[in-house]
Amino acid sequence: MYSYSVTVHKKPATESDEPISFDFTSHDELAGILARAKSKGFLPGEEATAFAVGLKIFASVMIEHRKEEPFAEFAEHFGAFMRKLKSM
Repeated sequence: MYSYSVTVHKKPATESDEPISFDFTSHDELAGILARAKSKGFLPGEEATAFAVGLKIFASVMIEHRKEEPFAEFAEHFGAFMRKLKSM
């Protein structure tokens, strides 16, 4: 398992804007996923990065709670989406 720390800053930030920080784990190494997402070319640069990171964060939470609502109903569809994405 790989552990990651994410911090999101609002741009431009005001004095009252606090960064959002959290940790997550994944069985995948994120740098390799980012390289593959960018090489596929279906999204431009930063969008590919945002998509890949967001998807990995979502997938980590969904896998952990796949038998619970609201994820239980969605798990099959998410699996199909991931298989399609990986086949591209």
